[in-house]
Amino acid sequence: MGLFYFGTIGKQRKGSFVGDFILKTKVAHENILHLEAIDLSLKCGNFFIKFEKVNIWENPVFIDEVLDELLFITNKKNWGTHMAGGITRISHKDFKLIKNLVK
Repeated sequence: MGLFYFGTIGKQRKGSFVGDFILKTKVAHENILHLEAIDLSLKCGNFFIKFEKVNIWENPVFIDEVLDELLFITNKKNWGTHMAGGITRISHKDFKLIKNLVK
C-alpha cells in the first residue's frame, strides 16, 4: 500500500496527503517493461507502476498536521527534501499515522 502526496501549490498550506493505493506490480524501470495502455498506471521519471486500487480522499491530510510525528522525515526544517524524487518509502507506523487522520 502507499499514499499520494501533492506538494505546495501557490500560497496554500504546505502540501497534503490526498489518497492511498494498492500496487498491482512492483515499481519497475521502463526499459524492462512492455508499456501498454492500461488503467490505473503512473509513469514517474523513468519508473512505471501499475495500481490495483486507488482511493482519493475527500479531505486531505496536510503535512503540517503530522510533520512532527513522521519518522521518515528526519530534517523537520527542510522536510521537502524527503519528498523529492516522486517515490518515497515510509514506515508502516507513518502510513498508519496518516491514514488514521483521514476523515
